[in-house]
Amino acid sequence: WSKVDVEQTGDFSFEDMPQGVPTTVEIALYCKRQVGSETITVNVWDGTGWTNEGNITPDDTWAWKTIDISATLNTKAKVTAAKIWLQYNE
Repeated sequence: WSKVDVEQTGDFSFEDMPQGVPTTVEIALYCKRQVGSETITVNVWDGTGWTNEGNITPDDTWAWKTIDISATLNTKAKVTAAKIWLQYNE
């Protein structure tokens, strides 16, 4: 939880994915908007560089918000190397 504008958290990792090619890779955040028009910027590391996956806009009540990152993490190696970096924006 954060109320600090541009607060960042990250380097969540996802090692040891089972064998095979991923078909769908999503990030799901359980979040709630406090005031105004806050967003959460989602950035993904694929092992070679960071990709901005866009913003999630929380609802007025606690709810799951999902963003599809399959285009960025489209191989087992990329999923295994993946890191997620989130930024809260007021």
